[in-house]
Parts: sequence; structure tokens; C-alpha cells
Amino acid sequence: MTGLLAVLAVFGFCSAVAAEPPHESAAAVSRQGTAPRPPDIVWIVSDDQRRGLIDVMPAVQRELRDRGVQYVNAMVPTSICCPSRASMLTGMYSHGTGVWDNGLTEQTTYPGGNRAFVQNGNLDKTIAVALDDAGYRTGLIGKYLNQYGIEAGAPPGWDVWRPFEHGPFYYDYDLNGTHYGFDPFDYSTDVISRQSVSVIRNTDPDTPLFLFITPYGPHWPYTPAPRYKQADVDKFIHPEEDFGALNEPEAEDKPGWVQKLDPLPVDDIMAVATDQHRTVMAVDDLVNDVIAALRARSGDLQNTMVIYMSDNGYHWGDHRLLSKDTPYASATEIPMFIRYDPGLGSGIINSRLALNLDVTATVAQAAGVRGNMPWLEGESLLRPAVRGGFVLEGTFSNPHEPDFVERPPYCGWRTRDSLFVRYSTGFEEFYRYSLDPYERFNRIKVDLWKPMIDNVRTRARKHCDPEPPGFNWN
Repeated sequence: MTGLLAVLAVFGFCSAVAAEPPHESAAAVSRQGTAPRPPDIVWIVSDDQRRGLIDVMPAVQRELRDRGVQYVNAMVPTSICCPSRASMLTGMYSHGTGVWDNGLTEQTTYPGGNRAFVQNGNLDKTIAVALDDAGYRTGLIGKYLNQYGIEAGAPPGWDVWRPFEHGPFYYDYDLNGTHYGFDPFDYSTDVISRQSVSVIRNTDPDTPLFLFITPYGPHWPYTPAPRYKQADVDKFIHPEEDFGALNEPEAEDKPGWVQKLDPLPVDDIMAVATDQHRTVMAVDDLVNDVIAALRARSGDLQNTMVIYMSDNGYHWGDHRLLSKDTPYASATEIPMFIRYDPGLGSGIINSRLALNLDVTATVAQAAGVRGNMPWLEGESLLRPAVRGGFVLEGTFSNPHEPDFVERPPYCGWRTRDSLFVRYSTGFEEFYRYSLDPYERFNRIKVDLWKPMIDNVRTRARKHCDPEPPGFNWN
């Protein structure tokens, strides 16, 4: 083996933690007469990105990490694309949106995708609707919700509507009715970058802009841009003999669905790690180009919020998995950076729990529309930290997914230092990350931890409501 542990080693780098003073929204500052209008807000979401991939993203490091805030405990409650994106759009957990899955089948066992989003009444509850009503020019470019078809028309709230339809989404795809083929110029991350820059340049400077930019990289099939196909990324991949939970050599204390998995070929894991590194490099170019356009629009981003994050993490052989959609750390932990010069500091490492739905609440506060979204379950990151933990929740894994693993539904509770999860089979897991950062030792039967386990089980049972389809505490 020649390359994986450094990526996971990045998971342990949260050393300095800044204090968290309360912040006023930019809209409030504007009312005091020191800012011309609410801030421009650009929210960039990558797909299936582990945190360590930031190593090959110098623009994210330079413009967002070094000049903004890095949230080293950023996570998602449901670690699969569509439920996570539904939470971003609405600021609600999956039990609030009713979106539990990517919706790759008509079966009601897997309520998800755009169909579930619409059927559960979410269309009028999005951050786009709230911002559009407040006078923003709103736009989405890239991935929307799984199983969206352009024949459904643009959802309410979006002034610029350029979503993917059909796929795969690197080449040979449709973007809002225009087909792109196999020419290098058609590489989708670059197309999205060019279109995003065009929207920024062509938005009236007196009109606040909200732009939701959602490239496909580094999602399967992990396709780099032509310029990065042979990029040397070996120095960013550092597996060592003690690499975490690689292939879970001793899985007797794991649930049956993990125990029955075969170890994965290390060469396959390395190929995915290499290709995801190369694929995300074009996403970094997108970030660089978008920030350059924002700087040309408004000076040095003095009234601009820029967010970068992923919709979920991804397993690279952890627990014999090459996928996401589990409660384990490498699937639920994500990279997250926010640069907001009026309300956040520069070069700060922040250790608070920061969820995808918290970003929605943060955007709402910065734009002054928080009061128009009473359903929000997220906590604004512009306010002091109050979240001590959060619910983990997931329905059946879907056999129509390309990386399907037969996992039962679950509910759980996650804190910065612990994970509790209960499956519909009744099997439970409990981990302490300060003692066991790679979830190798299930401590659910250790008497020492029984009081804590009872506490987090109670919290999970209270907050996992309604329960995911197929799950029952009894």
C-alpha cells in the first residue's frame, strides 16, 4: 500500500479553536447604514468529497480556509446525496423534509428524490424562495435533486435555473435543456464554472445575488478534467500500516451487514482515492474563478459570503466500504469552509458541530430572512454554538445505487467525540473518538460507558422523530 492514511489523518487536525462571539447579520448592519445592501451569497457544494481531498485544493485553502473559517466538525445527519441536499435547501432534517433516499425506484420503501421533495410540500420552503422574496437574484447551476426532470419546470424561487438532467454528469449530459458531448470543452465542472462566472458578471451590482453552484465532482465515476488526468497526487495519499479501519480486519463486534462484507482490493481503493483527488482539482479551479469574479464585482468580498462544502463524505475502504450512506464518520464528516468578512474572522479553526442544515440557517440570518423560515431546524453559525449533538438517521440502503451495500435502517446520536447508532435489527454500536478515532472497537457492551450510552440512546430516541421508514425502536 502506498497512499491513504494522511487523508484520514487530516481528520485529527483540529488543534486551535477560536472563541465564538455573536454576530449581527449583514442585513442588520445594512439597516444601520454601514453596508449598501444584504450580502452576495455563493454556496458551492461538491459531491461525495472526503475532508482530506482539500489537500489538492489551493484556491479553497488560500481564499476560504486562510481568509475564513474552517469547520473541522462539519457533518451531515443523513449521508447520501438527495437527503443532504434537501436539508440544505430547506434547513430541515430528513425527518422534516421526508426525503430519505435518492429515489432511484418507484417503490415506497425508498421515499426520496425530487418526487419525495415535492410530495412532502418542500417547494415553498426553500432558501431560494425566501431570498427571492427578499429581492435577491437567485440561481442554481449544476446538480439539483436526484430524479429531477426538466419537464417538471423550474421550482419556485429560482431566477436562474440551470440544472443537470440525465447523466453521467462529466460528459454526455444535459444541462437545462442543452446537450454537452465528449469534447474537453464539455467537461461539466468547467461548464458550470463558466456559467457561474457569467451570472456573477451579469448581475446588477445593486441587486444582491444568491448563487447555488453544485458541480458533480468528485462523485463516481470519478472522472478528472483532461488537464488533470495524469496529475501526480501520490504525495497527498499516505496509507500506513496502522491506517484506521481499512477493510476492518476484526469485525466481530460490528453489525452483521458489515461482517458479511468481503475485504476490498487495496488497488481498487487506491484507484478511487487517486481519481477523486484528480477530479476535485477542477472543482478547485471553479472556486478560484468564481471568487475572482466576485472580487471583480464587489471589491475584496467585503459584503460577500462564500461557502464551500460537500453533500456527504465517502468511505475509502473504511469498514470494508467503498461508498457512503452509513452512520460512520468517513461518510458523515465533510469539508466545510465559510468566508464572510463582515461577520466571521479570518484563518479560524472552529470545532463546533456544524451541519448542512446549519448552513441554511446561516445564509438566512446573513440575508435577514430568518424570520420568514419558521420551519428551520438548523442553528446559524453566525451565533454562538449551542448544539451538543445531533440525530443520525437513515432508511434502507437502496439496491439501485451503484455502490449498494445491504444496510438496515438506523437511528443514532452523534457528538464531537462519540457515535451511538441502533439499527432496525436491534444491534447497537457506540464509539469514543478520543480513544478510537477510526471506530475499530464497539464499546456498546462496556459497563464503564453504560450511563453515557443510556443518555445518547435516549436523545436518539427523542430526536429521531418521525422514525426513518423501516425503523422501529421496539
